[in-house]
Amino acid sequence: MAEDRGLASLRRRRLLKSLAAAGFSVSVAGCSGDGSDTEDEGDPEYELGPGDQSYIAGSTSAAQSISPAVISDEATSNRLDLLYDSGGTIDDEDISFEGRLLSEWELSDDARTARYRVRDGLEWGAGYGQLTAEDYVYCATNFFLADWAQYSQRPSFAPGGEPIEYVQTGELTFEARLPERRPNWLHEDILYGVPILPKGLIQKYEPGNGSEGDLQGLNRDEAITSGELNGNLGPFNLVSWEKGQRMVLSANDDYYLADADVGGGEYEGSPSIDSYTYQVFDERTTGYSALKAGDITSIGVEARKKSELSSATGVETWSSKFGSGVFWLNLNFRANGWSQLRSREVRQALAHLLDKNTLIEQIKNGNASPIDTFHPRWGPYYDDAKITTFESSVERARQKLASGTSSDYGYDGQDRLIGPDGEQVELTVVIENTSQEGEIVGNFLRQRLESAGIAVSVEGNSFDRLLQNYLFNSVDNNPNYSGDPEFNVGRYNGGPPDQAVSREQWDILSGVGFSASPYAPWTPIEFTLTPQGPFNFNGYRTDEYDIQGAINEAPNAESQEATQEIMTDLFGFLSRDQPYVWAFSEHQIAAYREGVEGLPEVENFFDGPSARLLSLSTAQAGTPTPLANESSGSGSSNSS
Repeated sequence: MAEDRGLASLRRRRLLKSLAAAGFSVSVAGCSGDGSDTEDEGDPEYELGPGDQSYIAGSTSAAQSISPAVISDEATSNRLDLLYDSGGTIDDEDISFEGRLLSEWELSDDARTARYRVRDGLEWGAGYGQLTAEDYVYCATNFFLADWAQYSQRPSFAPGGEPIEYVQTGELTFEARLPERRPNWLHEDILYGVPILPKGLIQKYEPGNGSEGDLQGLNRDEAITSGELNGNLGPFNLVSWEKGQRMVLSANDDYYLADADVGGGEYEGSPSIDSYTYQVFDERTTGYSALKAGDITSIGVEARKKSELSSATGVETWSSKFGSGVFWLNLNFRANGWSQLRSREVRQALAHLLDKNTLIEQIKNGNASPIDTFHPRWGPYYDDAKITTFESSVERARQKLASGTSSDYGYDGQDRLIGPDGEQVELTVVIENTSQEGEIVGNFLRQRLESAGIAVSVEGNSFDRLLQNYLFNSVDNNPNYSGDPEFNVGRYNGGPPDQAVSREQWDILSGVGFSASPYAPWTPIEFTLTPQGPFNFNGYRTDEYDIQGAINEAPNAESQEATQEIMTDLFGFLSRDQPYVWAFSEHQIAAYREGVEGLPEVENFFDGPSARLLSLSTAQAGTPTPLANESSGSGSSNSS
């Protein structure tokens, strides 16, 4: 379910490509419904709790790290957004660059050079001095693009496989010389969307004098672990971080944006919240109870729980009908997954079984939109004429399973699918079970697969365990392989599917999706569906379609029409090939205490709440910062 990311980040205008946080949640996009600010009409008609007096965000996902060098999941990204600003965001009115650490961004007429200006007066903490163009250039060249750093977003710094050349042109100015024209670079440029590191810190740990780089040492550096590195660069300062349980922050009195002329002055004096706490719960239902009691301020909401929380005393909900992320059933093509999943016909059989309309209407209560490919139906590159859909039909699924599996499979007289060993085929379905909805989805999938004669074993995990046991993969987990992998692009793709496997065996996995990045969709496709994509944990590959060629060609095509043609054709192929069993784009839903002010009216994809603009009308000046009671359902979640 939803990581409370809309509250903690600049997600309202930002296109950060990262793994979705948990359950069936997606990144904040647009809004339907309760988007207006809450007016102060005097004392509230309910008892105030800690979450009415200082901001406490509930979550079931724990951060993997608080190092800017580690961004591979949504929960970690959200925590870092509170400590470090990125270079800029997308202005939601005219879809243009709006500066943060970078005051200016410009793309040349030939779409081959991006020019940047660093805002004056920015200061690192921990003695690293002024943030200058030299920091940006050094970090991009010697960290983001460096092998030793294993940076998860590295492919974004090498469009088309060729690294970008970053050149300093002044104390506060630099430029990116792109290897090819990229007219859509505003929506692709990862450099302004992620926090950076100072040159001096990188130099302490990068390779040199015969030594290898020390990434672990960098992540453990006191400047990072203490939070002192952020200086005046972020809205909050770190007070404490109990890994897997709680993160406490206080307002940064030196925050540069409070005095900057940005967004027509809307950030003047920000942040309005004196403190911000992330409280991790083992189960979302416990978080809901904490919100109703006023023990926390906000939490992401399962679609099926929206109505219940909307009617709770002292609670309001905010929702978005635009989803930037897409969700699906992940299929394991690696050596420890069911081999028949590599057959397209078998994958299409699973698409017939999914019955996404029932999933959306009866489990999501209509708070989601069906998808048929790696792009939402409202997206700019969606074309119905190119899309293949699969009606809900057990009979069609059985036919495709019978014809799509190898000759040593078949149905017996009891309508069971029998494998080469003479036993009924049994698949392991993994779910994210920190919410009741995850359990319901698991039972739904069990029923659908059993109706087609397949036995099912459902394994429930927290999101953090889901990452560690099923998404991370390595040759070290494969008893049938020895030696180094052919390639290793990180913990989500430690090598080819016949070499690197996950710690635990699985076949189908529910609860993980990915940002669709609808205005630059080639980026997440490269990350997840190319053989060496850093998030291709499934091990998907195809010889039928040149996916890499298409995503290399689309962003630098001669016209928008040409880009459209390339992408609609690719999305058509993905709808037929079913590398995932496409499910839905969920509407983003979050619940707040009624005293929260600053929730935006949403008109497009780029709108959403920001911790820099929210305030609490019920907060009492001078009241000590209360924290959610550790015994009220929070517990140590299994974060890595």
